[in-house]
Amino acid sequence: MMGGTKMTKKGKRILGVIMGAAVMMAAAGCGQSADSGTKDAQEVKVSENNAENADSAQAESAEEATGTIEMWSMLTQQERADELQKLADSYMEQNPGTQINITVMPWSGAMDKIVSAIMAGNAPDIMVTGTGYPQSLAGTGGLLELSDLVEEIGGKDAFLSTSLSVQGAYEDGLYSVPLYITPYVAYYRDSWLKEAGIETLPTTWEEYYDMCKAVTDPSKDRYGFALPLGDLHAWKTIWSFLQANDVDLLNVDENGEWYIDLDDESRAAMVETYDYLYKLVKDCAPEGTVGYTQTNVREMVAGGTVMSRIDTPEIYYTLQSVAPDDMDDVSYFKIPGRKRQVPDRDGLD
Repeated sequence: MMGGTKMTKKGKRILGVIMGAAVMMAAAGCGQSADSGTKDAQEVKVSENNAENADSAQAESAEEATGTIEMWSMLTQQERADELQKLADSYMEQNPGTQINITVMPWSGAMDKIVSAIMAGNAPDIMVTGTGYPQSLAGTGGLLELSDLVEEIGGKDAFLSTSLSVQGAYEDGLYSVPLYITPYVAYYRDSWLKEAGIETLPTTWEEYYDMCKAVTDPSKDRYGFALPLGDLHAWKTIWSFLQANDVDLLNVDENGEWYIDLDDESRAAMVETYDYLYKLVKDCAPEGTVGYTQTNVREMVAGGTVMSRIDTPEIYYTLQSVAPDDMDDVSYFKIPGRKRQVPDRDGLD
């Protein structure tokens, strides 16, 4: 734990409930491990042991939360940062003896910074991160195991399907609590479809391709589709289409163990998915797609250069900034399936 008065264990748990349950949008909260080897960590462990041994559960529940919490967050969008700060302010108002310091940091280099902080013994108390981070960081021994906290806020049944295992399961423990999910859908400009005389939204890959192709006109700098192949966000679209073609790749068995599904049928479906996306990008996307970032593509949709892309509701932040008058022109539909409308699935980020 970083400088300041130590937050009591019960105080941290209450904070975890507020932060984890009040925001419904997939990041995860985690605390510093009590066995990280630092003096502070040893003090936390002694403090926790004393609290557990000295008082009954009833006395502990009545204990006031006091002290300072250091939180690192990668929720860099201003709207998200503001909402997180409101949650912290609400908690501090209800618990006058507490102080929550939130440091917002970019995703770029975040993992290296967190690992370095854990190794140096000065990691924050809570981190709001993303998919894959908890599993990677749990291996350092620098995170608290949170199964007890999960039980306090409703148990595994209180969470959407595999969200707990996807977001924070590592070996036999849980090292994060899902904070929000980001559903991926196909966004599009309604005015473009009306101009092209398209009245029915696509439910299959072929129909989606035909829609994107129909509105593509390079002479007018208008394209039906774009994919941010210039950064790590492209895989989210690729993954969405893989799932729409019934390819899971990574699965979780009844014991919570991960395994890779690469049978002949899955491999064939993977190739089919990649072939389709190659055709979609080649015929319907701007030439510079291979270098575009997610920000670039969102700005192209907002600016009227691209008609459709696979995205989360975050695209509306860009619209609000670039083209606020066009907010009502951008709508969405379920990602089409290979031969039919794909059924509801856990599209978790």
